[in-house]
Amino acid sequence: MSTETKRSGTAMYFLVASLEGTVLQRIEITASSITIGRLPENVLVLRDQAVSRKHAEVRLDQGKPMLVDLGSASGTFVGATRLLQGQPVVLDQGAEARIGPYALKLEIEAKAAAAPIAPMYAPPESRSRMLDTDELPVVAARETFPAPLPVGEQSRYLRHLPSIFHDADFLGRMLLIYEAIWEPIEQRQEHIAMYFSPATCPAPMLAWIADWLSLELDPHWPERRRRELLREAMQLYRWRGTRYGLTRMLEVCTGQPVQITEDPERPFVFRISIATYTDVSRDFIERLVRAHKPAHVGYVLETSA
Repeated sequence: MSTETKRSGTAMYFLVASLEGTVLQRIEITASSITIGRLPENVLVLRDQAVSRKHAEVRLDQGKPMLVDLGSASGTFVGATRLLQGQPVVLDQGAEARIGPYALKLEIEAKAAAAPIAPMYAPPESRSRMLDTDELPVVAARETFPAPLPVGEQSRYLRHLPSIFHDADFLGRMLLIYEAIWEPIEQRQEHIAMYFSPATCPAPMLAWIADWLSLELDPHWPERRRRELLREAMQLYRWRGTRYGLTRMLEVCTGQPVQITEDPERPFVFRISIATYTDVSRDFIERLVRAHKPAHVGYVLETSA
């Protein structure tokens, strides 16, 4: 730690989150812990599938900022070192921590005045740049391979029979037929989970998975967008009927930034603006809004589609 951090009462610590060099949020580190995760209930929200729902937290311990991994799936890194689960690590000024594609850095200011803490969820209109859904790092296509064919003149199944059958030429060739049928099926069953994951399933199965979740997929959407909607479907249903849920649903389905503001002249009326062109029809957007908006509010939709 630098000598500046040791000056009691004069040092203020700030956690700066950035993505590809663009600063997303700057939060003062106080006695209360800063939770970091993918859901809006966290103080620092990092919306990427590589970020766990509750990924990590930063807190002050005896005046020192500490970073703790909360059992994340993809890990929390300081430099090239992955943090152990539940093991606090001191954040030094200038050291870079990484969570998924995001970089976290510690900044120190020698000021006595308190800085405002950023809100739990920064609405889309306050962000300088919104990543298009199609830019998000997801598996866009699943490579397929032909079923493996038996190799050799005799089936491998002979080895599972008593030794008296091992030299039976006719039986070895006959079992090649069954091996060619059953081995591809067993291989598919060993990887069956990939067929039910939106990130790895074959593209024709996306519409089938969407039927399970009662979601409407436009077959003309980019494949990335359809996969991203299915990946976030359960979280979007959890936030259904809230401003965040409606905003995120529209962002994923249209692939464009969405602004939702309250109409100052009419209470309980939202103004929904999609400023840039989207390939989603207005009628489809209207159906999304009616299905995911808070039940007690009206809305005015402004879109160039």
